[in-house]
Parts: sequence; C-alpha cells; structure tokens
Amino acid sequence: MKALLGAHSEWLARGRTGEGRLEITDRSVDFSLADTDLRGALIEASRFAGVSFVRARLDGARIRRSSFERSDLRHASLLETRFEDTDLRRAMVAGARVAKTGFLRCALGDFGSQPIGKPEVRGPYAVVAPDFSHAGDGSRVGSPAEVDVRWFTPPTDGIGRRFVFESTDGARYIAVVLHMYVTWSREVGPRFQDRVAHQTFGQFLADGAPMPWRDFLPRPVEAKLRDTVGALVSAWTPDASSVS
Repeated sequence: MKALLGAHSEWLARGRTGEGRLEITDRSVDFSLADTDLRGALIEASRFAGVSFVRARLDGARIRRSSFERSDLRHASLLETRFEDTDLRRAMVAGARVAKTGFLRCALGDFGSQPIGKPEVRGPYAVVAPDFSHAGDGSRVGSPAEVDVRWFTPPTDGIGRRFVFESTDGARYIAVVLHMYVTWSREVGPRFQDRVAHQTFGQFLADGAPMPWRDFLPRPVEAKLRDTVGALVSAWTPDASSVS
C-alpha cells in the first residue's frame, strides 16, 4: 500500500496526468490513513471499518459500495468528494470539511447509529435517498432535509434563521432556515411537535409556506423569511456537478 500511496503522490504532483492514480478495489484496510493525501482517489467495494482518516485529504475522491463504518473522518477534507452506496454509520465526522460533496444512497443510520459529530459545512452538499435504517439495510429511506437538520450548525453571520408565530388557538408555528431547506414545525403545549414539514429554498420561494403554516404566517414574517432565503439561495444551491 505504501508503494501505491507513493505513486499517487507522484500522480498528483504531475497534475493528475499519466499513471499512478490510487485505485482501491475489493480490499479490507486495517491501518491508519491519517494525514494522507488521497485527493482524486477511486475507491470501490472496500472496507475501512474503524480506520483513521483524521486530517486526510479526500477532495474529489470517488467512493462506491464501500464501508466507512466507525471510521474516523474528523477534520478530513471531503470537498467535492462523492460517496455512493457507502456505509457511514457511526463514522466520526466532527470538523470534516464538506462542500460540493455528494452522498448518494449512503447508509447514515438512525439516531443510535448515525455519524458522530457535525461536519464543518463550507458550501452546498447533495444528498440522494439517504438510508436512515439502524442496520444500514435500506429499510428506511428518508429525506435529504433530515440530513440538513442533523448537520445544521447555527452560522455566525448574524442572519436570523428562526421565525416563530402563533395561531389563534395558541399553538406555536416555527420556521427555521437551514443550509438548504426551510423546516416547519408546530408546537402544542410544552414543546410537543405534532407536525413537521420540509421545503427546499426553491420550493418555498415558488410556492410559499406549506399548509397549515400558510394560514397563520403573518405577512411581515413571510416577507422577512423570503428576504432571508433569497439572500442565502445562491450560496446554498448545490452544484449539479456534485451529483452528476
């Protein structure tokens, strides 16, 4: 493996031309890859269970049908990385840099087996058909918005993203602007949510608030919400190349 990593380093130094690109297929890796430059690598049908990728560079890598279960991706760079049909359950992702990153049909687990920690989201990422089953068996395919909810970290740009308004019966209706979605909830009593809905930025700007939130959304709040989403939409619209 050391020879392959050396050849890959030379391939990168040549501007990614010629032979030497790292390709890992049908292998089980059990040694540390921390601080390793794996940019542009091709990985398929391989297992990295429990392997450390701390501070590794996986920018532009293509990873298919592989397992990163319990791997350590803390502070790894995943810019423009594409994961397909890959198991990321219980992987440690705190501080992993994400932007134009694709997660296609990946196993992300339920709240008992999901990736641990929150990545550092620096730009748009694309999620397609995430598997939220505990065992990663595809029995519960969820919404990309659920990933946004899990990974959302309140930004520090001073833009308010939480909007609360009440109905005539005293229920609280809440809209929160996340990285790529507006999520809506209804609270009845002490923080009991009985309804939840998600919209992409584009859906909200085109169609307005979903029912029943639309019935109780004050016009000044709607105007401010539209201004907020409009200010963010260009920065948080996924690049089509990340999922093509």
